[in-house]
Amino acid sequence: MIATENQWSSIKKTGIVFLITFLWIKMFPFPLGEIPGVKDIINYLATPSDFLTEWIGKNLLSLENFRKPVYSGSGDTTFDYVKLLFHVLFSIIVALIVSFIKIKQETLHKIYQWVFTYARYYVALYLMVYGAFKFLEGQFSPPGFMTLEQTFGESTPMGLLWTFMGASIGYTYFVGFCELLACYLLLFRKTTPLGSLVSIAVMLNVVLLNFCYDVPVKLFSSELLFISIVIAYPNLKNITNFFLNNTPVALKREVFLLPKKWMRMSRVALKSIIIIGFPIVIFAIFQSESGGVTLDDNSKKLAGYYVNNNVSIHAPWKHIIIDESYASIKKDSTVNYYNFSVDIQKKTIRFESYRDSTDTYQFNYKNIDSKTVKMSSVKKSDSLNFIFNKKTKDDYLLTKTGFNWINEIPNNQ
Repeated sequence: MIATENQWSSIKKTGIVFLITFLWIKMFPFPLGEIPGVKDIINYLATPSDFLTEWIGKNLLSLENFRKPVYSGSGDTTFDYVKLLFHVLFSIIVALIVSFIKIKQETLHKIYQWVFTYARYYVALYLMVYGAFKFLEGQFSPPGFMTLEQTFGESTPMGLLWTFMGASIGYTYFVGFCELLACYLLLFRKTTPLGSLVSIAVMLNVVLLNFCYDVPVKLFSSELLFISIVIAYPNLKNITNFFLNNTPVALKREVFLLPKKWMRMSRVALKSIIIIGFPIVIFAIFQSESGGVTLDDNSKKLAGYYVNNNVSIHAPWKHIIIDESYASIKKDSTVNYYNFSVDIQKKTIRFESYRDSTDTYQFNYKNIDSKTVKMSSVKKSDSLNFIFNKKTKDDYLLTKTGFNWINEIPNNQ
């Protein structure tokens, strides 16, 4: 829907103003909202939008007890759907008002160009985030012991999807590569048509996974798909003619001329910062969120699923899980999560609860054999002595079955 030199009809003008408004309010203030200090200002400016969303939910849709929820990790709350409705209604109102105002077509064309460029970077940078995190195992990690012990029937569709993706590093890397490919193609005007098609393919797959496996990012992934289609729209007719009618075509390319030299130099500098600096920021965020927690080589020897084969009368512990970044202890039917530290020399392991710093255990451990470990401790004058059967990832079909070029029979247990 990029403007041409032809005079726009009133319907086209209204449609373009609607699209400009809708895209802008969906994308802004990204990425400003991630800057410390600026984020608080952005949240303050979002207050009127949240107020109107609540008004629509309560008064137009008659939703009881409707309010903005505390962040829960879901992007598909009732509030999010009502907010989408508000954005659509607001964009329609703005488009109708502008249709009665005499604004030069050239002015609207320039505004559209700016929004179109913003849309390219918006989709590209989000694809960069998701693509990079797949290489950093920040989105889909290999299944841990708790997941490996869980039955398919006890997992949610989303949990099953995360296990499926995390179980194959190669496939996860391929998906990440496709997202990064679309990202870098979108960052340059000459490759934007191809980048938009790759982005559509990538995001269509993501949208289908989110809808089919009930992942609560349906709205946001659909938004990225919609914007990708908008970016590709100017060339869809020519691409269709090329593939279906064998017609020689020339793809349209965004023309964005900056009149002054300092503007052009600033643009090059800013783009360079984005291309080089944004991945560094992503890596820094990943490190800070993960805490950089990894087991050293000696501690990795303790990683495993420990099943108590002789339940103590004093403390009926069922199992202990020592994984890459956490530990969990199941007593009776309750599971609690712990930080842990290992002293290989003294052969001790200390557990400290995430929620209660007084909930701690320190065990002496002894390897009876490769699959049996004895742990003993004193807790509040009670002696805790356990014999655990240890399972490692080599004991699970999902993690021990590697890639095979030749399969004489299907390994589909």
